[in-house]
Amino acid sequence: MWIVDAVVQWLHISSAVLIIGGLFFAVYVMTPALREAKGEGSAELSTAALKRFRGVIWLGIGTLLLTGIYNLMRALAAGRFDSPVYQHTLETKILLALVLFSVGIGLTVPLPAFNFFSSRRRFFVTLNIHLGLLIVLLSAVLRRSVG
Repeated sequence: MWIVDAVVQWLHISSAVLIIGGLFFAVYVMTPALREAKGEGSAELSTAALKRFRGVIWLGIGTLLLTGIYNLMRALAAGRFDSPVYQHTLETKILLALVLFSVGIGLTVPLPAFNFFSSRRRFFVTLNIHLGLLIVLLSAVLRRSVG
């Protein structure tokens, strides 16, 4: 069973790294570079990149949800919820992840109902980068709190 656990953990961490890294790249590398270039095709490149990254985000969210549920079931079976520190840290991590997913959905679904997110894209992408990094920190705390 340990091999399944290791693969699930690898998928979970890899998905988080890809999403956070992609968002970081978009905000701090690609967007400033396109602004500096100001050439023809900058808008088209930005739109095409967002369209391609949207699929990565959705696949990552799906993978994080499925592997997260698996990890939660394993933690319950192992009795880790006996520790208040573990329980409260995991609850906080899940709550922040749900906020992150909601913002991610708001940014990637091209419907008028989500214009609030797209009109403040930089703020919400930056928020998700920070939420993602905080969630990774909480994951490290959880990993270290297990005896």
